[in-house]
Amino acid sequence: METLATADPAAEQASPPMQRPAGTWAVQAVLTAVGLYVAASSTALGIWSPEGPGPGFFPLVLACGLVLLSIAWFFQTPRLEEAPGREQRRVWRSAGITVASLIVLGLVLDLIGFQLAMLLFLLFHLRWIGKVGWLTSVLVAVAGSVGAFHLFSDFLLVPLPLASVPPLSLWGI
Repeated sequence: METLATADPAAEQASPPMQRPAGTWAVQAVLTAVGLYVAASSTALGIWSPEGPGPGFFPLVLACGLVLLSIAWFFQTPRLEEAPGREQRRVWRSAGITVASLIVLGLVLDLIGFQLAMLLFLLFHLRWIGKVGWLTSVLVAVAGSVGAFHLFSDFLLVPLPLASVPPLSLWGI
């Protein structure tokens, strides 16, 4: 099968063809499928009750958001050029660090409590990953960890783990 030659071969090499890697398609399909499954499952929990939103309301909202964002990502992806090898490695490294830090957060949550674990998590991501200044990192990490703790425990009445280590548990962290 013959291919048609362009008038300027240098122009063809200058701009690499935009393509969507198979891995990206797979992730988009999996996220869409998970969102559709959660949306269908949440309706069995009850969307609305006489008192207000039922137990399936928020999972339905989040699932719809996941499906919509996955579809939006699908349509935006063809417009993106494939990142060079070095940039691609940086993206995967950043994603790996984020996943690893989330695993560590989950492992230490019951040990040191939500407030301290979230403070360290936010500080790590803001200061070392995001390269934000110390003052801003500390202020945002303290406000985020303490604010989220009080939002969930005081206003939404969702119990969050407290520290199980004696010095921290005595301080109420």
